[in-house]
Amino acid sequence: MEEYEELEIMRLQNFEDLPTHLYLKMTDSKFVKIGNAGDHVCAELYDKYNNRGVEFLYVQKGDLRLWQKVQKVFQFKVNESLSAAEKVKEMVLQLGIDDSVIQEADKITQSNLNFLEKKEKSLFDILNEMIKGENYIYEKSLLTSYIAFSIAKNCSWVNSESYKKLGIASLLHDSFLDNEKLSRIENYHEHNLSNQEVLEVKEHINKAITALSKSSTMSSDLDKMIKMHHERPNGKSIIYQVDASKQPQLICLFILSVDFTARIFSSWPNLKLLIDNIEYINSEYNQGNFVSILKAFNKTFEPVSKLGR
Repeated sequence: MEEYEELEIMRLQNFEDLPTHLYLKMTDSKFVKIGNAGDHVCAELYDKYNNRGVEFLYVQKGDLRLWQKVQKVFQFKVNESLSAAEKVKEMVLQLGIDDSVIQEADKITQSNLNFLEKKEKSLFDILNEMIKGENYIYEKSLLTSYIAFSIAKNCSWVNSESYKKLGIASLLHDSFLDNEKLSRIENYHEHNLSNQEVLEVKEHINKAITALSKSSTMSSDLDKMIKMHHERPNGKSIIYQVDASKQPQLICLFILSVDFTARIFSSWPNLKLLIDNIEYINSEYNQGNFVSILKAFNKTFEPVSKLGR
């Protein structure tokens, strides 16, 4: 027998489309479906049943969390008066990522910066300059860390050292790329880049690796995360042309996070484009060591995917 949970009718005001199927309780044992997941009817249903004095509607047991996590996904205009960090945090919350992930990512990132300021001043200065810039590169770096951390939360093998590496790699990977046009491209191999642009892409990786090489405290796999972040499955790349699906899991997690982050920015605030990009990630990365990362990715973004069904 199907079980249901109460949903305050007021919550419909936070959504455009239904995150889940929605039911009206007729008797203690009879529930009638009044809307399907993805239907663009929240305002209509709210007006209809609120005017009748209905305080609660119902969802199937287990679905209530989707109403708690996803609120008006891609339905708001970014407040331009917000700082870069605040803008990105709004986006992350709209994607259904828990606020606890944001807080933990911020804590680890700040801990990394505090450590670098004391032990690796030259590396700290590079990152600090980017952060103060409040530009797209910083927004992208910040969102990459949140995306990577949220996926990592669903990977059983991730430990505290993994989060530290993901945090540093997220901040550093594009910090030497001054060309914003290039920084907004998801996959360079899909674009007709000039020789000068190809050189710029390669140079920003070389500069980041050089900065890391001067650090006695940075690990070799962190170096590889930076080096490989533009590599893709089946060797699709303009840089090393290696099969990224054969890289260690942590590096695969970072590669996928970097790719998806760029796609979030390119599709925002269009829900259909975002779901198309989720489907692209699934078709492109379902191989090798990306398979387990993909499972964690889909678990993380299940609430958004459900809006497209």
